[in-house]
Amino acid sequence: MTESVETIRKQLRERQLERIHGMDCGREMDALIAQYIMGYQLIPMMDEDGRIEDYGYRRSASFTQRSTEDQLERVPNYSTVSYAAFQLLERFSHWQIDRQPSGIIIQLADGDSDMIQGATMKLTHRYAGLPEAICKAALSAVVRQNRLIEPLLHD
Repeated sequence: MTESVETIRKQLRERQLERIHGMDCGREMDALIAQYIMGYQLIPMMDEDGRIEDYGYRRSASFTQRSTEDQLERVPNYSTVSYAAFQLLERFSHWQIDRQPSGIIIQLADGDSDMIQGATMKLTHRYAGLPEAICKAALSAVVRQNRLIEPLLHD
């Protein structure tokens, strides 16, 4: 029984990792980052036809300056803007970005685990840039910690 549970976990993990590496930069990836890395509760912003146009979140009252109402804020462009992507690194207790002849290597780890236990992402021509690679490494780290990213499991 335990082996079959582990097999299912491994299959789910591999499926999520495939989806992460196949994702394009954009608002869908930014929303996953906001929810699963930053811990924001997403609020979809709908267009006139009822389709999701963008994503927002509300800051808690402790972050707003003496405001009794929370302000709706737009989810940052984590996957395309370097400044926003670098904010993700603060969520990991250990991170490292190395330039090597073969490309840029991004390593993330949480808690007391080794970098190898976390996520390693090699920035090659496959990625649009450093923000995308950081986002994909961060999402991969979540998956490698045996956490589910539900939207990645749906077809």
